[in-house]
Amino acid sequence: MLAIENLCVSYGRIQAVKGISFHVNQGEIVTLIGANGAGKSSTLMAIAGLIRVQHGTIQLRQQNIANQNMHQIARQGMNLVPEGRRIFPDFTVKENLQIGAYRLRNPQKIQTLQENVYDLFPRLKERERQIAGTLSGGEQQMLALARGLMADPQILLLDEPSLGLAPILLDTIFEHILQINRQGITILLVEQNARLALQIAHRGYVLETGRLVFEGSAHDLQHNNMVRQAYLGITR
Repeated sequence: MLAIENLCVSYGRIQAVKGISFHVNQGEIVTLIGANGAGKSSTLMAIAGLIRVQHGTIQLRQQNIANQNMHQIARQGMNLVPEGRRIFPDFTVKENLQIGAYRLRNPQKIQTLQENVYDLFPRLKERERQIAGTLSGGEQQMLALARGLMADPQILLLDEPSLGLAPILLDTIFEHILQINRQGITILLVEQNARLALQIAHRGYVLETGRLVFEGSAHDLQHNNMVRQAYLGITR
């Protein structure tokens, strides 16, 4: 579904992503893991059309989308749930969801999508008239995921969904991500919490200072001694 070849991204003279190549098959959860500053979010933003690609190709279903605008990419079935949630804090839960469906024109389709996200996140249904900025951190992350689903994507890009959440909420959010994938949505997950990411992913790639240094099945990466020591906090 998604194929990245020799991707390079720079901020002025600083090269954040240095010629990486990877792919995501339809129906998979694929994770990019690595330390802060490794180039994970820059990769995701380049794929989503938020920052320019200096070099390389990004193919979505064999069509090169590199340097297309984000709204053009969204129309082709790919949507980004950004780091830090970026909900509209002064709008209600329901209004945030309606904004997520802005490009759709079929009221029946929008209603079906809304019912689906309320089934997936019943807590949001209970709070649909509540101002989004008054939600807890975990509820705001649920809302960000739900808003992303309202665009009816075939592939969802998730940027650090665990960021800023209390440890007790992490398993809940990652279970929701699994449920989204079970509905047939392909997921590319950027995540600093490598342990949780590899628990739900099919495959993974490890980024260090803008370069891919490891790749493989989630199982293999979980049992790779260097990955275990550097990213999973396991020394033996």
